[in-house]
Amino acid sequence: MNDHYCVSPNLQVLSLTSILDEWENRNLLRDLQQRINNGINQFVIDLAEVKIINSVGINFLLSLLSRVQKAKGQLFLMNVSDYVQRLLDVTKLTSVFEMMTSADDAVLELEEEAMFV
Repeated sequence: MNDHYCVSPNLQVLSLTSILDEWENRNLLRDLQQRINNGINQFVIDLAEVKIINSVGINFLLSLLSRVQKAKGQLFLMNVSDYVQRLLDVTKLTSVFEMMTSADDAVLELEEEAMFV
């Protein structure tokens, strides 16, 4: 089961347990798109429980990133396992995703950026 919780008015944290199932990912993307349509455009994806990832999971992350960027938002990954980190390195996606150590760090990053806008 995937959990959602709100850290600030437009920052959602999504704790994933698995992103290997394409059907589940489509449903999750549909739910997240509704949130984006409602003005939530900042997301932290907590991957602490995700120990393995495949092309379906990579596609999910890239699809979500694209949707968030279209809404002029940001997507952060946190608690990335060594295996997932290596896969992101090999596929050259490390430079595409912003990595954070905690949701609090993501909030601080967003607050700092808001000060300069």
